[in-house]
Amino acid sequence: MQNTALFNGINSALGLAQVLGIRNRQYSFDGLHDQASKVVGLTDFGPDYYQTGMRRLLNSLDQDANLNPYGRLMLEKSMNGALVNRLLLAQLKRQQPEIFQQPLLPPLIVTGLPRTGTTSLHRLLAADPEHRGVACWELQSPMPRHSKDTQEERIKRAEKLFKFAVRSPQSLMRFIIFVR
Repeated sequence: MQNTALFNGINSALGLAQVLGIRNRQYSFDGLHDQASKVVGLTDFGPDYYQTGMRRLLNSLDQDANLNPYGRLMLEKSMNGALVNRLLLAQLKRQQPEIFQQPLLPPLIVTGLPRTGTTSLHRLLAADPEHRGVACWELQSPMPRHSKDTQEERIKRAEKLFKFAVRSPQSLMRFIIFVR
């Protein structure tokens, strides 16, 4: 009950910010790219094949999703993180193209709703020395944002996000990736 009151308060504050014009009511393709560029000081997002899909996603979120202000904020943060990672990946590809010439084995992906056995399956796969589970912080921040962005800093950012997300009244889907 306490969490519901917290999120109702957050939604009210964010809704008021939208009414006052402090926060946008719609997602901005260019605005999201500008935000991501400011985070890491880069502007080259690499090949633009993703742009059509992203524009459609943003349009659907604005027109169809009927998101509350908190949901809009969380999706904005998620898209910002994906764009930051895209900037970093494009930079890495320019600086060290040989990394991208190595063959990759396809990952094993375990996904499912809570209480459906995904954790048991995760632990079973993790027991196999041929596999390595990818930590949530690695999915969120696979590359350092700058020279002082240590693994510990990336873990702290992920913990902060997950602590906030766990308070959310909505259920989170399990998503686990294993690399061979």
